[in-house]
Amino acid sequence: MKKAVIIQGLITPQTLNLVKEAHKFCDDETTIIVATWEGQEEKFSMPENLDRCHVLFLPDPGGGPKVYKQRKSANNYWRMTTGVECALNLLEDIYNYDYGETEDKGIVLKVRSDMKFTTDPFALYRDIPITEEPFSSYLSYKIWAEANRRRNEGGKWSSGAAACSDWVVMGRFEDVRKWCTVDKHIVRTIAPRLKIVERLFLIANYIQATNPKNTDDIIREIQTFTKKRTMKSCPKERKIIKDAIQYASLSLELGMLCLKYPMTRSEILYIDKTDEEKND
Repeated sequence: MKKAVIIQGLITPQTLNLVKEAHKFCDDETTIIVATWEGQEEKFSMPENLDRCHVLFLPDPGGGPKVYKQRKSANNYWRMTTGVECALNLLEDIYNYDYGETEDKGIVLKVRSDMKFTTDPFALYRDIPITEEPFSSYLSYKIWAEANRRRNEGGKWSSGAAACSDWVVMGRFEDVRKWCTVDKHIVRTIAPRLKIVERLFLIANYIQATNPKNTDDIIREIQTFTKKRTMKSCPKERKIIKDAIQYASLSLELGMLCLKYPMTRSEILYIDKTDEEKND
């Protein structure tokens, strides 16, 4: 099965190591694409001795639509989606050149540019068909993602923000393309009502899959609101997550670390538990 790793974002001191780690842990047929921005050329050059590795220096599309009470640092939604879309276009051209036109374009893994691999991240992947509408007529298989939530000392996911992290997205080529290229009007419409940018992926994809005549109607259907009219998680949204997302622990299951954000004490305690303790 074809496999590809898209490393997206600004060049960091870890990016070159990440390329080498992906080349080391993944099989020889895996294609690796670094999608970054113009102006980063002096910080990164792809080693000539690494096969099937490519780099894109793209025009910077700017930060994403502002979410409610956005922090001073702009979110990178447009940068993420543009980088992934351009990398997928390059990947399609590579596959057409190498294999001729083919329907099965395999699995794609999108990661941040400051992460670290400790094993083959594709080892965990399996196709999990989506059976519930509206996603069953929109995506073929579940999207694998790191949960934007923390484990407590009991190993259970916290009841915090119900969202899939934008750090890691893994799935079938066409599913990842749909997940990361939602209509911009939808994104701009719902962004001001969200507190965290990660929920843009989930809710925007649900709206696009549903294809409603009135976006506000579908927002009212899937959301409850705070007094300040920002969205908060409700049972309908948690069902949407269950229908579309396969959560995977970044460090425990996917074998990846984000070097910018170290693990919490509770996550380290969870790692130290036995399998029996984790399942209690």
